[in-house]
Amino acid sequence: MGRVRIVILGGSFGGLSAAYELRRHLPPKRAAITLLAKDERFRLAPSFPWVAIGRRSLEQISFGLAGPLARKQVAFAAETVTGIDTGAKVVTTASAEHRYDFLVIATGHRSANEAVDGLGPFDGPVYELAFELDHLLRRRKLRHQVPITLLTPEPFLGHIGMGGAGTISQLLEAALEERDITYRTSVAITKVTTEAVEAEGLRPTPSRCSIIIPPLAGVDPVAASPGLSNPKGFIPVDDHYRHHTAEGVFAVGAVVALPPAGDTPVPVNFHKTGHMTEQMADIAARDLAARIAGREGETAELSARCVLDMGNRGAYMAVDPVRPPRNRIPTVSEGRQWLYAKRAFERAYLATARRGRRMPTTLGW
Repeated sequence: MGRVRIVILGGSFGGLSAAYELRRHLPPKRAAITLLAKDERFRLAPSFPWVAIGRRSLEQISFGLAGPLARKQVAFAAETVTGIDTGAKVVTTASAEHRYDFLVIATGHRSANEAVDGLGPFDGPVYELAFELDHLLRRRKLRHQVPITLLTPEPFLGHIGMGGAGTISQLLEAALEERDITYRTSVAITKVTTEAVEAEGLRPTPSRCSIIIPPLAGVDPVAASPGLSNPKGFIPVDDHYRHHTAEGVFAVGAVVALPPAGDTPVPVNFHKTGHMTEQMADIAARDLAARIAGREGETAELSARCVLDMGNRGAYMAVDPVRPPRNRIPTVSEGRQWLYAKRAFERAYLATARRGRRMPTTLGW
């Protein structure tokens, strides 16, 4: 096989990690790698709650993609994908066509706002936003004027599609009750108005400000490409993150079809962390490189490690693997040290990624 053409869709955790890892295994004379992203900048998603409450700006948690990718001799184009033809092996954007031998789809998801009447185009991590808002209001001595209610489709707190982990449910319960945050589980929100949030089987909850995380769906170009995705727009893959039928297509991150652990009264999205996405990118990149060499790469179970900012302190959760039953007892810990750890991670990740390097997932990321 001559010089292969690899196209990567998406410039967040999955796409950037796949590009760096592929270039590590495949020198420029062996593979031409092109990354396409609708945005020219990488943004660190775990820091979004801090942006929402004004502790960070988008500029502080982002960097341009062109420079780091150029240092890795990866071509970059800020173009919006409009179509994917897996038969012809062509990706179409608003301004060009990109032919490929191998395709890595890391486009993430879109928020299916149409599922909730009256919902606007916003999303975010629900627990962190609730804790951050509580902390902000207390610092400004306004908390007594603002009741907070958290509604979740999860059958219990901390389920997040993984079936829970260790004592995370009890930790979240205690933390919400300590902060006088009312919560309800197994809630299917049906409508949002300027005055209330409506849900199946419940009286409307009065609300002057609502932050809603709707059901997730695949992005439009993926969902509209024949034979590429399931009915919700997510891509089915095997243990190597290869598409089940489309030749040369891989998918990593939030676009991957991962059903939640167990049935729930109200559908729950399977939570995919950046740590999990980078593991998928590792496995896919190594398998892709191995296939070019006539071999097959190794697979591995996904684990998850994440830090939850709770305003005045943090919580750490580690599960291995992400789906029960698990080889190890999940680790759940709470304290101010985890808040400092998340801040340190933000600085370290941005500094490392800007230089065209990766933080090893073996370090807990």
